[in-house]
Amino acid sequence: MAEAVAGAVVAEQVVSTSLEAGAAVAVARPTQPLKVSLSQIATTPTDDASLSLSRSHHSVTVINHKACIFGGETTDGQLCTTDFHVLSLPAVTNGEPVAAYACYPAFAMQDVETGKTYIPAPRTKHAACARGQFAIIHGGADASGKPIEETCLWLWDSESLKWTKIQGASQIGKTLTPRFDHHIFFDHAQDILVLHGGRTAASQKASTETWLYNFDTLAWTELPAAPEAPTAAAFVDNVLYTIGTDSDMSGAIHYMDLKSNATDREKPDALVWKTVNFPTNPLVPGPRPREGGALVPIDTGVGRRYLIYMFGKDEKSGENDYYSDIWAVQLPSHGFTAAAMKDAIRDKLPRVESGEFSWAEVELVPTEEVKTEGKAHPGPRGFFGAGSASAKSLIFWGGDSAKGKEGDGWLLQVHVQTETVTRENALVVPPYNVYFTFYDKIGESFESIQNLRWEARLVVQAYQVSSLMTNGFHLSPANELPQAGCIIRDCPPHRVFVAHSWKHLRRYILVDREAEWTAHVFVGSNELNALAEFRLKDLTADRIACGYAWNTVRLTIYNYNAFKPGENFNTLVEDKPLEGLWPWPKRAECRESGRDDNKDSTEYDACLPDYSQLESEQTEL
Repeated sequence: MAEAVAGAVVAEQVVSTSLEAGAAVAVARPTQPLKVSLSQIATTPTDDASLSLSRSHHSVTVINHKACIFGGETTDGQLCTTDFHVLSLPAVTNGEPVAAYACYPAFAMQDVETGKTYIPAPRTKHAACARGQFAIIHGGADASGKPIEETCLWLWDSESLKWTKIQGASQIGKTLTPRFDHHIFFDHAQDILVLHGGRTAASQKASTETWLYNFDTLAWTELPAAPEAPTAAAFVDNVLYTIGTDSDMSGAIHYMDLKSNATDREKPDALVWKTVNFPTNPLVPGPRPREGGALVPIDTGVGRRYLIYMFGKDEKSGENDYYSDIWAVQLPSHGFTAAAMKDAIRDKLPRVESGEFSWAEVELVPTEEVKTEGKAHPGPRGFFGAGSASAKSLIFWGGDSAKGKEGDGWLLQVHVQTETVTRENALVVPPYNVYFTFYDKIGESFESIQNLRWEARLVVQAYQVSSLMTNGFHLSPANELPQAGCIIRDCPPHRVFVAHSWKHLRRYILVDREAEWTAHVFVGSNELNALAEFRLKDLTADRIACGYAWNTVRLTIYNYNAFKPGENFNTLVEDKPLEGLWPWPKRAECRESGRDDNKDSTEYDACLPDYSQLESEQTEL
């Protein structure tokens, strides 16, 4: 409640005071369509059936940056083996991604008490998800198309390459029936598994059931059933989303909040399905009814999340009519994030809506390198395996098409930052959750700093600040987007510089897609030659005067002040020495000395106003 009130207050202030015309334009700008790129990362030769990677109705589970392919049907209609095919996903750079491949035969699990060995039977149309280093496999159909008669969970250890099996009793008076064509999702925070939908027989209609498996009690509990059977499903922030089809002219998003803990779930009327209808006719944006598509969550940062709904087969057509379109639906924003604040402001602006649950077809952008022998688009297909590769990307493999089984893998990446500085966005501060101030020289106190040649501000939007601390924040010229920067002469006063008003400005845009951060550099100077001589390597830890980092609700978790080392703190990883550009702490003895090993000291600058993240014209929130 407090978060909503805070967002409303900010919205009222921005709208009523007409803070800046540029900010209002940026806030009112639609968040869609998303810009995405498609890259083929692997393919199986059409004349090589030895690996049977041309398949459909299989699963793709991403574990530790590896795509694990399991099960499904081969080109001749036979069941695939129980081998795991693993693609090591590439470090996504500005170039064309490639992936390494390995095949792991199934190693049986031996029961300590009975001495029996266990290994899952081959299957198709099963459900899968990741739980830490394990791939969870549940249900599926056998070669005759009937559901496999088992209720257990199979866990494949991606490190030891061994299988284990977990049995689960059903709720008293309720029975979880074996099924196929269903969905399962794992919640890492609560250590629970959510199951939805499926078919209990080939002749039966799809189920609307929802079940929850607790790994502490090893038991299934039935939850409220959905209003209609799902054609696709996803799980985001404790909320289960499904896509339903009312008719040829309309569809529906059904969703249920499963809460963040068991206590809240057990309250009366706590679990309720809600429905948002959307049109599917050619006159209004929206995906046509389909089956065999994928619904995968995407996070563009600053609290903005979408569901990517892609491909699939025309469920009403008897022919091999497959779709090649890719859609995105915007999910509601939560908390005191930039997206939530922007949506709160939109609700105050006339004729402007927040856009939640709005659909738009994505805009395809070319990759930086297009191999002449490769494909630019996977083409129409359905019944493929797909999963989140990172916050801003997903991987999919195989599937059915009008030509038969497909045997290639693709990476879809969402592009959320403009890759150049324009006249319109040059002076706009993008959203950020990490922030550093640099001076070309540091004195013993802020007052002693005189005649600075330049000042730099580095604002970073990291998907996970914790990862940026744990793995280190490493910056190099290789992170610079080609042709993205510029020098602006005689620019107006720039609000990014709190204490100085510089005459000239130099801009950079930096990105590390593997570490999942985007950064913007603002360098100010009164001397044009100082900016001409400036290089990114000049941004060193010993020139950092102050630094801050915030969590998702905009509370400070990291504070560094070179001049007041006694006020330095890191509430996220405490005294852990940080690598790379982080100025403090650098060594274990930093805590004992009260200072880090840098030489810098300066004023305790106030950070940029929180509403600066609302002014982004470079990141579509």
